[in-house]
Amino acid sequence: YFAMDTQGIQVTASTSDGRQISLSPAMDLTMTASRGHVAVLLSIRPEVVREKNITGAHVTIGEHITFKPAEVAGDPNPQSEADLKLSAGTLRQAGTKLVDSNTDRMSAARVTSLMINQLPPKGPYSQAERQLVWERSIAQSGLLTPKAQKQARNGFTLCDFTLESGSNCSFRRCLQHQHDKLLKFLNSKYWKAIGTGS
Repeated sequence: YFAMDTQGIQVTASTSDGRQISLSPAMDLTMTASRGHVAVLLSIRPEVVREKNITGAHVTIGEHITFKPAEVAGDPNPQSEADLKLSAGTLRQAGTKLVDSNTDRMSAARVTSLMINQLPPKGPYSQAERQLVWERSIAQSGLLTPKAQKQARNGFTLCDFTLESGSNCSFRRCLQHQHDKLLKFLNSKYWKAIGTGS
């Protein structure tokens, strides 16, 4: 995927010599679908990491960002300019109204995403480590409605219990499922409202 307008995306990277540098979302990042249509994975290109000695990064995503799919050679039904204009205009406005403005579910999904991103690359994670991830994510999320915090906490508690009960499902995968479930409800509402999709 590519962001149709990268001005709302800011990437600050840390280098091995302690500097903070800005990266170009269009030139230095790759954007790929992750877990269907409810999550996007942003990655710094490996050659950029090597050349600039990057040790970490922080990404800030603004409002109303729209992604377009990469063109595929031989696509029998490619996205037209009119399609892209519609998706970044009228349909994006509908998404803002129906999805982004749902402070309960969207906030709960963002907290859950913070938890996923704060987990170390590999587990297993102790109960103390999982609790710390919850506390840090809540602290970073800002003000939440009681319902949003309850929804996020319910997902965390379910995953915590699932792991403690000896399930084969990893803590990360369980949180991903909770995140995606929150967004799929809103996506269904969106597709129904605009009268398309399946």
